[in-house]
Amino acid sequence: MRNIFYNFLAILLAFVFVGNLSAQTPEQLSYQAIVRNSNDQLVSNKTIGLKVTILKGSESGEVVYQEILSPTTNVNGLLNIKIGSQAGFSTIDWANGPYFIKTEVDIEGNGNYTITTVAQILSVPYAKHAETVNRLLTISNEECGTTNRGAIRYDEDNNNLVFCNGSNWVAVGSGNATNLTPALTTLPAIDASNTSARLMASSVDKNAIVVLKKGFVWATTPMPTLDNNVIDVNANFDEFSAVVTNLQPNTTYYVRSFAVNHNGVGYGNEVSFTTLADVSVKNVTKTNGVFSIECLVQGGSGSSILERGVLYNTSKQLLASLVGTKVTAVDFDAHSFIVQINQSGVFYAIPYVRNEIGISYGSTVLTLDGLETQPELLNPSSEKVTLAIRIPEGTCNGVVITGQSDFEPSSTSLRFNKVQGTDTWYSATVDCQPMNQFLVFALPEQGNVTWENKWSKYRIMKGDAEFDPNGSGLLRINSCATVVYIDIEEWKKEPCAPVVPSGTGTFTFTPACELPENAVVIFTGNFDEKSWAESDRNMTRQSDGSYTWTGDYPVNFEMKVFVDDVYWMTGQNVVFDGTTFSFTGTGDFCPVP
Repeated sequence: MRNIFYNFLAILLAFVFVGNLSAQTPEQLSYQAIVRNSNDQLVSNKTIGLKVTILKGSESGEVVYQEILSPTTNVNGLLNIKIGSQAGFSTIDWANGPYFIKTEVDIEGNGNYTITTVAQILSVPYAKHAETVNRLLTISNEECGTTNRGAIRYDEDNNNLVFCNGSNWVAVGSGNATNLTPALTTLPAIDASNTSARLMASSVDKNAIVVLKKGFVWATTPMPTLDNNVIDVNANFDEFSAVVTNLQPNTTYYVRSFAVNHNGVGYGNEVSFTTLADVSVKNVTKTNGVFSIECLVQGGSGSSILERGVLYNTSKQLLASLVGTKVTAVDFDAHSFIVQINQSGVFYAIPYVRNEIGISYGSTVLTLDGLETQPELLNPSSEKVTLAIRIPEGTCNGVVITGQSDFEPSSTSLRFNKVQGTDTWYSATVDCQPMNQFLVFALPEQGNVTWENKWSKYRIMKGDAEFDPNGSGLLRINSCATVVYIDIEEWKKEPCAPVVPSGTGTFTFTPACELPENAVVIFTGNFDEKSWAESDRNMTRQSDGSYTWTGDYPVNFEMKVFVDDVYWMTGQNVVFDGTTFSFTGTGDFCPVP
């Protein structure tokens, strides 16, 4: 069902202020309304059906008058009608009320009245009952204020009527009522940047008539009007605001709120604000791990700037939401400033300036690297490619490259060795197969590792390679005879396992189900530090159904169960009591066919 919204007018003023008290009695009642559809859009230039009924006593009382009209709205959705053209209107005894006006609306004009509203008639038409009119016109010895806005009285000194508009008595003489436009207050602008600001207004006084539109006007010269820049506001409440964009940096703007009714345009007071200057990065230097970021303030004297600095975060995504750590300037003048940041690892930064009403950020995000720079490695031969990987401090040493197709180790002898003179860089030279993709996992020096230990944040620092844009971690090598430098910022899981002692120990495997007699249990692992050189260890079946093996501790390990040349890999529920490793088989070999 559609909704129609109305703004009822003060009926009395449509015909009361005409000449002296002996004016002729009007025989019709003026009525205006704004018509909107269910989407709160104006119904403009459209003929609608309107049934008007006058009820006596209550909203469902006796029908004393009724007529049907077909008014046409104007471009602003406004309709103007006169009620009382049918017989019976002039005989209504207005003194014997109360009376209610009921309107039924047919927005399509086809006789289907779907919207009904009922409102009490609070203002009695002039001269329909002389006693009532006399009461309305004898408010005396009153100061005009908000409590009696709308009151009228007779001014004996000037022989005319005066009307209280909420602050002053306004004269109504020679048969012409004073036309009142809306009154409102323009508030100071807020949230200003170098190119935008939020404008504010409040205290709208419709002055007894519907407001057709409202908003703000602004310009770079004082006292702007509707001939300058205009933004309309469709708010349904007295306090309203709007954000203006595409402003010029470091420029003073003058603003007035406005509202329009049938009497004309009412402007609020004028306020002004100055947009912030542009800010950009001129130069970045690094000395002993401390970054010095020199920024420029362009297009302004800097006299209105209260704060200058840099916002930074190790997360580029959070920084885009303006979340981070602020560092204010340690050295500045009117046109530039310098900020110093001591931050390890990769981080991102943007400069900013702030004045009393807002803050402006630079348009370019810096990417800064607080870690050691990449080592200089020689390019390998045309059939090879060198991968240099930086692992975060505190991560167990070592990595292993696995191919995209089967995720098996790319080479049983592949070794990532620590780069001499560095603490976190490891490198390995592999056969070059352009367009092949690899996935890199951590391989701890000690303990166990699962294939889930892979990088979750990473970047190519240098070299002809790229990562899968879908975030899988797949690395594509695009050319040979080159060095690809990769920075691993975070691991998906911490690849360090409990420290495994050196020497020998006993490994016990207890399967989750009883294995057949012909089952072969192999304990396979990496017994060579920082490589994936797998060696198999056959385990011995015990009388209780478990399997054991005693020997050197491996760097990492897994269990494989073979039955009739088919093998299943177990889970790695490992318990180490200081001497013996115990495994509980949870793999997919149970039940064994």
